Amino acid sequence: MTRRPPPAPDLPTSDAAQAALPDAIARAAELWLARYGTHTRRRYALEWQRITLWVLATSRTRVCRETEASGFNWADPEYAQVVAYADFLSNPPKTWCGARWPRNDPRWRPFAAPLNRETIGQAMAALASFWGFALREGSAFRNPFALWRDRQPGSGQPGTGQTDTDHPGIGRPGTVGPIAHKPSRDALVANRARRALSEVELDALDQAIASLPARDEQDLFVRARARLIFDLGLLLGLRISEIASSRMSNLGRVRLGETTAWFWYGVGKGAKQAAIPAPDALLADLEHYRSILGCSPRPEPGEHTPLLRRTRTGDAGLSVRHVRQIFYDIAALAAAASTDREIRDALTVASPHWLRHTYVTRLIERNQGVVDLDTVHNARHGRIDTTLLYAHSDELRRYVAVKDLSWGSAAQSPRR
Repeated sequence: MTRRPPPAPDLPTSDAAQAALPDAIARAAELWLARYGTHTRRRYALEWQRITLWVLATSRTRVCRETEASGFNWADPEYAQVVAYADFLSNPPKTWCGARWPRNDPRWRPFAAPLNRETIGQAMAALASFWGFALREGSAFRNPFALWRDRQPGSGQPGTGQTDTDHPGIGRPGTVGPIAHKPSRDALVANRARRALSEVELDALDQAIASLPARDEQDLFVRARARLIFDLGLLLGLRISEIASSRMSNLGRVRLGETTAWFWYGVGKGAKQAAIPAPDALLADLEHYRSILGCSPRPEPGEHTPLLRRTRTGDAGLSVRHVRQIFYDIAALAAAASTDREIRDALTVASPHWLRHTYVTRLIERNQGVVDLDTVHNARHGRIDTTLLYAHSDELRRYVAVKDLSWGSAAQSPRR
């Protein structure tokens, strides 16, 4: 029996493809493109748009025998997926090809025709540049696009995986870079530790929100909404898609013995039902926000309006893109107001998902470094191993144990 070829993936909208990106990757892409001049930025932006469309479009389509695009991990792509994408560039569906039109025109298509070998190489080099940048910035763990390029005939260094964009000046020429293997647990822990916002960085964000104008009701609405966005990530650990899609009815009251508690009820990643206890600080900010809207202090049963409104008097909610932009605006405001270089550097590359990282890290710290089942449930991780990656107490103890090591009491001061 003849095997049927997989169906051609439908072409999604660019907005949908961008909204589906992980926050850290979307932010890294913005920073990466901003490094280039107009001509290169336009060319690289097209390659970035093509791969985001491909990942979303093939999320329910088998693209090769070894892998599914639905399993595409932006921070850690599999090499087989990179090969599948290169094959796709050589033979995109006819519905993805068309005459040249402006990108805001509905007739625009990502391809004029299938790409030849040389053009595919240029496209993969552009993506290798991005993943090399993301690797250094901390948003990715390896760069298989560079590995693909180096394995092509005539590359000069097959299989090394080292490129001009990966750790320039370190280990060149001909050494194997970190892209050829998966990171160790220590590397994963260090990366997550960097993404957890410190108390001083949180203070800077708090002050940035407090510094927003408060001239009238509209200004107060914008400021209260911004604080609630940060609350939902920092105090509930919601992902950005959950923040944008939350409704007033997601917050519900439950009687627990002699205590009345509020929980956020919803469907999270992997279609898993979630019930997250809401802290008092979030409820206080919610009451303030609702008072500006002219609503009762707490949500009522059956109140299905969006939690985050686009306007003070309307019922339309915010999109993921709008929520993301509000976060970046506040982070940029906080970075600009800070005189501390480390704070500025951290807030310049921070993404909304850092709020969730901070939430999980603080849960563990409040439990004295112990990861118990309550912490795993609040973090909504499927496995305790995932939550353990956010536990930094072991690393702290290891650091304290070696911090004062030296050559000994009789040793001279370090040589210069």
